[in-house]
Amino acid sequence: MTLLVAVLAVAVAYVVKGVVGFGSVLVSMPVLIWVLPPADAVLVVTSADLVGGGVLAWGARREVPWRVVALLLVPLLALQWVGTELLAVLDVRVVRRVLAVLVGTMALALLRRPVRPAGWVRPDGGLGAVALATAGLAGAVAGLCSGLVGAPGPPIVAWVRRFVDDLPGRAAMLWVFFVSSTSLVVILLADHKADAARLGLAAACVPAAVGGGFVGGQVARRISPATFGRAVALVLTAAALGLAVG
Repeated sequence: MTLLVAVLAVAVAYVVKGVVGFGSVLVSMPVLIWVLPPADAVLVVTSADLVGGGVLAWGARREVPWRVVALLLVPLLALQWVGTELLAVLDVRVVRRVLAVLVGTMALALLRRPVRPAGWVRPDGGLGAVALATAGLAGAVAGLCSGLVGAPGPPIVAWVRRFVDDLPGRAAMLWVFFVSSTSLVVILLADHKADAARLGLAAACVPAAVGGGFVGGQVARRISPATFGRAVALVLTAAALGLAVG
């Protein structure tokens, strides 16, 4: 049953990620955390992300604004280990509440401003002082969220959607999440915070991740990303409520 739940959760999560460039953890973790210990659930999701997310990131490599990736990744990686330390000592109910807040925040953000086919273009074509000043904060919070619940997405997505156009922004997010997933898997295994035997379950989820990402890419060509973003927001809202009251 755990295998079936994990495969289905990852497949649906990657359909979402294939369309909007993020959301694999936010969609899959609220399901997996009910059938696995939090650290093991994080390991399964992030390990599958190394392949599924890597395929999507490689496909977007020509649009990547590497300066943006660096600005976000440096503080993220610096705080990621701290998040894993919190994961090791906090009660599972606290982790669920934290995840509920993250998922609910993303749902509200998507309802307010769903992913659009054309982004906002900065008049000066670059990053201003506010963007540079807040990139470190977004990355640091993302690092804590990544280590704690495997979900660096909300602060990164919020920052990228505010300061970067859609196409390079999607590419930047894919690379930030791919690198952060790689780092998180190494930390969880090196510090023995998660059961290495769960890598078998993660491997079984890889085809679901790749297939879901492919389907998401096809869906993205056929419907408005804004429409899909609102649909995802409804799913995330339901997940957040389930985590909050469970």
